Order: sequence, then C-alpha cells, then structure tokens
Amino acid sequence: MAFELKPGYGTLFENKNKKESKHPDLVGKFRTPDGKTYEVSAWTIKKAGKIPYLSIAVKDNWTPIHNYQKPEDVIDAMHHQQPPKIKNSENPF
Repeated sequence: MAFELKPGYGTLFENKNKKESKHPDLVGKFRTPDGKTYEVSAWTIKKAGKIPYLSIAVKDNWTPIHNYQKPEDVIDAMHHQQPPKIKNSENPF
C-alpha cells in the first residue's frame, strides 16, 4: 500500500538530487484540508548572527498522464494513418 498524506499534513525529505546551491535542501508534499496536494521545496537559510530558518516554495502537484504513449508508438501509429481525402474543389493547385 502506498503512503498517502492525511488532509492538513505534509512531509519533507532531504533532497537527494541536490547538485547546486540553488536547489532545495528539502522536498516533499503537502495536502490541504480540502484534499488538494502541492509539491513543497525548502531551503535552510543560515546567516551569521541570525536565527536559522526555512524558506519554502509551494507549487501545484504534477500529475502523470495515465494514457501516456511512448514516442515510437505515436510515430508508428502516424505511419499507419490514411491521409485525409481532399475534394478537387478544395485543392488550391
């Protein structure tokens, strides 16, 4: 069974794909009380003489397309389609 967030809760995990300093330190998801899911990114900010804090960005959750076709399948299907029939009256030449 896949982990599912309860409404009103979220999770943040260490960003294992961080390659540059501008990439977030933490990434995760948050579900609003009405059930909408958002992606969350957070950066740990540490400035000399200041209290460390998190800077957070939230964006709409990416939803995969369930009927995704591989590009080669699309190209193959295109090669098997019949060209549209054009009436002589529609032919500009």
